[in-house]
Amino acid sequence: MLFDQINTHPASGGIFHFISPLISVTIRIMNAEWKSLIDELVNTGYLKTPRIIEAFKKIDRKDFILPEYESEAYGNYPLPIGEGQTISQPLTVAFMFELLGPEPGEKILDVGSGSGWVAALLAEIVSPQGTIIGVERITGLCEFGKENLKKYFPENRAKIFCGDATSVVPAAGPFDKIIAGAAASKDIPEIWREALKIGGVVVAPIANSIWRFTRKSEDEWQEEEFPGFAFVPLISDKRASPDKNEGGPLISKGLTEIKSRNRPPLKKKRPRQFLPLIIFIASVFFSYVVYAMLAPLHLEPQKIEIAIEEGIGAKKIGEALKEKKVVRSKWLFLFWALISGRTKELKHGIYKFEYQISIPKIVERLTRGERFPNEAAIVIPEGWNLDSIGDYLEGEGIVAKEQFFSVTGRPRLTGKESGEQKKLTARFPFLKERPQGLSLEGYLFPDTYRIFRNASAEEVITKMLANFGRMVESTTGTPRR
Repeated sequence: MLFDQINTHPASGGIFHFISPLISVTIRIMNAEWKSLIDELVNTGYLKTPRIIEAFKKIDRKDFILPEYESEAYGNYPLPIGEGQTISQPLTVAFMFELLGPEPGEKILDVGSGSGWVAALLAEIVSPQGTIIGVERITGLCEFGKENLKKYFPENRAKIFCGDATSVVPAAGPFDKIIAGAAASKDIPEIWREALKIGGVVVAPIANSIWRFTRKSEDEWQEEEFPGFAFVPLISDKRASPDKNEGGPLISKGLTEIKSRNRPPLKKKRPRQFLPLIIFIASVFFSYVVYAMLAPLHLEPQKIEIAIEEGIGAKKIGEALKEKKVVRSKWLFLFWALISGRTKELKHGIYKFEYQISIPKIVERLTRGERFPNEAAIVIPEGWNLDSIGDYLEGEGIVAKEQFFSVTGRPRLTGKESGEQKKLTARFPFLKERPQGLSLEGYLFPDTYRIFRNASAEEVITKMLANFGRMVESTTGTPRR
């Protein structure tokens, strides 16, 4: 008998272990639903490179999520992994991988490793000579990612360190490529640029765009923007410490070891001896003020409407914004309005703020005023499906969900194309590539749109499809409208 025992675990996505005294073989059978999603990403042009496609087939997303979300493992949307973080949407990961262009034998840094799925995919692509180094700030997620990674790779091929990658990078660099899964507010950390080889590539989100940075020489960089995405913010935690138990030295930017020395007895302290401390405290305070004014505040709840009455001054407006928790401090709002010379220009009206906003943006909007009361701004985050978008538009009073489905088709169902769908297919040639009778799931591009409140479902969907066409054209260079 060739094998003494056969253990099957169908609940874990089709993993079969054949065990004998002489040989142990693990065969992973790809889930049909996961295969269907990969085929869809290939057909829609998000997955193109054979080695990336093969990695998606071999690394099962189900092995990197929490047990309570296993039934949703193969959905094309983000899923919670704990600590307020998510595992990314497969479409977004595919898009970023195609921009990154990982090659066999490369050394790649994965910032914000989370549950380890991206690190595992990269390790499969660069194997067997390549190496993947991940860094995760949140200790619980870091340990979760390490355990998940062990299901596929030994530590010499893929490893995750616990630490803050905005100020610390592993000493294993310099790296051929760097990829990040959380959005910086303005630019990537300088330490990432320093850790990259000449000719290397960084793919990372900034605000609502994905950026590709290519290092052409020591000081020359090529920068490309791909807008229309939403990510969790990149957080710098100065208290985060490197993982000291894994034997992985890390390099910290701008930190110097201070060694104790024998010092002579101190003389009586004079006021000037406190000057460095005063400067330090002032620097910390100034840094906080700048951060609190310029950094976007994540709103709770995510949508806040506030009425600014006619004739009230900047101080009263600041108090109203603070009461609604739109700003961190009324004084910071007043200070920015003052130094920007706009305290007398703030206009009354009804304002709606969504998801996140900074004080400069608030002052800018109050100065501009709500000039078009019949207009509305709608925000479609990454990962929303047709059900989510339909609920959102109906809740905002823009379009009824049933009207929305009459144009897009119902999700997960096939049927005869409506007249509106035929018009859209004629206008946007890329819709002809989808299987006949399927809905527009996956074609409504996540972004912020300004629309008229009385817009029809067809007008709203046309604007989203046009944005999708522009994104595809910017990526492939082929007109898709």
